[in-house]
Amino acid sequence: MDPNVFRIVFPFWIKAFVFTLIVEIPFFILVARLRSSSGKTAPLWRLALAGAAGTFLTHPLLWFV
Repeated sequence: MDPNVFRIVFPFWIKAFVFTLIVEIPFFILVARLRSSSGKTAPLWRLALAGAAGTFLTHPLLWFV
């Protein structure tokens, strides 16, 4: 990617990325807890980490590739 284009696009991407994390992580935790058939779920930090990992892997690909 051209450095000038990256310099323009990056501030928009980082704002969108943070917004995506704010929306998707609580949603992921809620769905994971609701879908638990045994009533036991993973610790909150693990659910948050799993939700963030998916976003970290896919969000940059969708914006920059």
